[in-house]
Amino acid sequence: MDYYFLKARLHTKTKRGISYYEWIKTPWQQNESEYRMYKFNLAQGKNPEQARYGVFRLYYGSTQGFKPLIAKWLYSMYAPKVAILDFSAGWGGRCLAAMALGIPYIGIDTNISLRPIYEKMVRELSLATNNNNNNNKFQVKMIFKDAAKVNYANYDYDMVFTSPPYFKKLRFIEVYPHMPHYSSKDDFNARFLFPVIRDTFKHLKQGGTFAINISEDAFQDLRRHEPRLLPTRLYAKHRLFIQPRFAKGNPVNPETQYKEYIYIWKKV
Repeated sequence: MDYYFLKARLHTKTKRGISYYEWIKTPWQQNESEYRMYKFNLAQGKNPEQARYGVFRLYYGSTQGFKPLIAKWLYSMYAPKVAILDFSAGWGGRCLAAMALGIPYIGIDTNISLRPIYEKMVRELSLATNNNNNNNKFQVKMIFKDAAKVNYANYDYDMVFTSPPYFKKLRFIEVYPHMPHYSSKDDFNARFLFPVIRDTFKHLKQGGTFAINISEDAFQDLRRHEPRLLPTRLYAKHRLFIQPRFAKGNPVNPETQYKEYIYIWKKV
């Protein structure tokens, strides 16, 4: 995933409104705490580029791709046969997992700058697979438009799995190129998240699986404001064990643990 998408992620603005490539052009060495952390990273054996990126991640955040191995595990557990629909395709992790298992994948994303990257990834991995005398053909369909404007009746799929953009307080934790503007979390929910969940579940095949990786507060918003979007009964939830920013816990609220889940519904 990093081989194909890391450069694009480094061009993406984080929650502090700056990308890594923008930050390294600033006089960051004049910031005493940032430069001290840079020297510390070098002393830990990191090369200069790794040391700089470690500083950026600590102070400004980073763009995280969904790990393909986790997606592969989930696909293996719920065993879709028709296709997987991913309405926030992002950095390719869920697509790679579908390709690894030979499951057709339909990805949707507004970031049109990712089109050549996805095309290159599918083309090169297809060639590598063919060179190994494997007849498996990757069935990947990418749609680069606002997922709220897609007619899902045109597609056949028996699993939805996605991880939409996250809001933290009043802003996204990442700001992608070509991303529509949303004035608030409520605006994002009303214009994007809730209607897309409703439409994708409506056209999900009977017996299919709906899986979404969202924060706990987004899940509570979903349950509280739109109880008719999904079945009342949650089929399952799987915790993602996220590496904490602080090894000994949050120094401000040490008892607080960040928890994140993949929530599962079945269409019965």
